[in-house]
Amino acid sequence: MSEDVERVTISASDTGNDLLARLVEDKIFPAEMDAYRFAIGLGLALGKRAPLPNRRTKFNVGSFDKDGGMANLIVALRPEASSDPYRAAEELAEAGFQKMSAAVNAGEFRFSEMFEMAKEARSGQ
Repeated sequence: MSEDVERVTISASDTGNDLLARLVEDKIFPAEMDAYRFAIGLGLALGKRAPLPNRRTKFNVGSFDKDGGMANLIVALRPEASSDPYRAAEELAEAGFQKMSAAVNAGEFRFSEMFEMAKEARSGQ
């Protein structure tokens, strides 16, 4: 079995960890895991993955993806990630964090703007 099939944790960068804490603190999301999943979705919508600098363990895979649905979704939308869906999840989330960061740090995060940004990115591909 490969490392990614045996993977038991999901990581975030220092920036991602800080952003997750802020998203919960500002009551944009009820829990960091929800914000992380949104960041993955944003990364998927943008069609981007970003490398993870300063990788730190964030969630246990068993808690994060109890039924394997997130891994299955990532593989369905990004077949090239089939050998490493949780690594792809981390990199997709990191791309999402990068896009959300300025708005969150300015206290101006709006879901509608994130959806519009993703829509524009998809139409430009």
